[in-house]
Amino acid sequence: MAEILNEEAYAELQAKIADGKAGIRVSRSMARQFYLVVGNRNVRDLTGQSVLLEKILVIGLLLVSLIAMLASLVLIGVNFGHGAIVGIPLIGIFWTIIVGLTTEYGDLAQTVVVSALLAFAAAALPPDYLWPFEAFVASVAAYRLAHLFAQRLLAQLIGSSYDAYDMLSAQVEIVTPEEAT
Repeated sequence: MAEILNEEAYAELQAKIADGKAGIRVSRSMARQFYLVVGNRNVRDLTGQSVLLEKILVIGLLLVSLIAMLASLVLIGVNFGHGAIVGIPLIGIFWTIIVGLTTEYGDLAQTVVVSALLAFAAAALPPDYLWPFEAFVASVAAYRLAHLFAQRLLAQLIGSSYDAYDMLSAQVEIVTPEEAT
């Protein structure tokens, strides 16, 4: 975790960030929670910056994930008949494992490439399996994208506002470019 910096030390950190000699990292789960819980007015009052569009993006992606997951479950229920008794719990278990174990790992390119490959590979599936699988992949991708964008956007906010840094300093890690990968 980052040490608590005064405004002068924070200005030096901003210069290092601008030169590419340092970066700010926050956990993806904490960043998602920030955009879900902290009100735009509170952030604007503290930092002078609005995070409304960022909140809309993160919450929107989480809603897309939820809707796609529900669509996958409904399609399994409709297409699989009695097999849905096994299929629905399995989908729920797989989704929980995949997003639970991978939320903090990977980057945007990996998420997009893997999701696209899975979506294209699904074309080989029979029609009854195709759309539930596609909805499942969309759900996982949207969930991961919500976390990736939340992390990136919150790091940018913290890097541009001492007040945001001060508010979240216990959650901030200052990294060198080598550590950022």
